[in-house]
Amino acid sequence: MSAAMRSILSLIAALILFAGPAQAADGAFLKEIDDLPLPPGFVELPGGTLFEAPQGRIVEANAEGTMLEVEARSFYDETLPQLGWARTGADEYRSEKEVLRLEFTINGMEITIHYSVAPAKNAAAKSDDKGAK
Repeated sequence: MSAAMRSILSLIAALILFAGPAQAADGAFLKEIDDLPLPPGFVELPGGTLFEAPQGRIVEANAEGTMLEVEARSFYDETLPQLGWARTGADEYRSEKEVLRLEFTINGMEITIHYSVAPAKNAAAKSDDKGAK
């Protein structure tokens, strides 16, 4: 990648970082996770699941849109802390009661985001299980 292209991409990313939270206030929210905003221009895909349990909710949802990967990640890095989520790892956030994991599938500028929300206790056990395999 040329230096000029890197400069342009850096400029675009900086503009999105600056504009991200303002866009979140006017944007849409996921149907399955109604307290989680969609990046500008993204739409939720049908087929999400929501399971309410005494320990908390378990949610799976997907959305797709067109933007640079760095823009989509920056959107959530800037927006989620304002909504009570703290970043705990790469594409992972934690609120008081839940853990949110984001998975990005990139095809050019087309991005599909998979959202997974689980109660904080179950999410920690799930992470431990992955490490044991």
